Amino acid sequence: MTRSALYRVLLLPLAAWTIHVTLGFALISLHCQRRAMSQAVLSVSLVRIALLILTGITAALIVSAGLSAWSLNRRAIRDGQGAGAAAFVFLLSALVCGLALLYLCWSVVITQADGLCK
Repeated sequence: MTRSALYRVLLLPLAAWTIHVTLGFALISLHCQRRAMSQAVLSVSLVRIALLILTGITAALIVSAGLSAWSLNRRAIRDGQGAGAAAFVFLLSALVCGLALLYLCWSVVITQADGLCK
């Protein structure tokens, strides 16, 4: 296990989630307050398309980090560090990635189900 792998699986989900929330709020705020991206493509507003693209990119990053964490957890267990801190940290990181994916699903449902501006 290298330090870069540890930092990647711990910090990438947090960074991806933070960027997703920040850019999502910025897009919705610009749309609601300044009427930016109010055009539509095939009856779908550009802001919703931008949010879906942002969510897809974030999901890909989180899935990548989760699979890396799971792989590193399996390797730590195989190498005899199963009860060690490294295996626990990697398992915890994989579970956090799962929760982040659940959040992304929730964010898609919320932004697609109702109007963005209230």
